[in-house]
Amino acid sequence: GNLNGIEKSYAKIAEEARNQYTLGYYSHQPFIDGKFRKIEVRLERSGFEVSAKQGYYPSAQDSH
Repeated sequence: GNLNGIEKSYAKIAEEARNQYTLGYYSHQPFIDGKFRKIEVRLERSGFEVSAKQGYYPSAQDSH
């Protein structure tokens, strides 16, 4: 509700953004076969939080 609260919220968002990673990979399965692709992310260290989709269905965009 006040400027101090907004600044604290922005600082928290900025801190979280500095500590995020984006992972990518290429599947060895055919691109468009209608099958659900499960995603599993595992970490060797504790103390971190993983936020990831459970999986996806490939689309024509994925073949580019």
